[in-house]
Amino acid sequence: MNREILITIIENEIKFEREPEVNLMRAVIKQAFIDLLIISDKPKYKKLKENAREWFEEESSEFDLVCSLAFLKQSRIKMLYALVCSIQ
Repeated sequence: MNREILITIIENEIKFEREPEVNLMRAVIKQAFIDLLIISDKPKYKKLKENAREWFEEESSEFDLVCSLAFLKQSRIKMLYALVCSIQ
């Protein structure tokens, strides 16, 4: 599965809504997925990718809060994360 297909899957799972606050939190989650899919040897991009990985993997109240404010189930987002990791 290539990068474009993964992005399409993520976009279909995390759709934008009418409320701007919800959209902001969903954009944070989408950006974390995009950061995971970076293909670069440049240190700044490797750091973005590592930060995204840590954000998904660590048990943090920040991740839970963002998912909650985005009205998305944490378990569903973690499942998408596992899918992305299994393909990379």
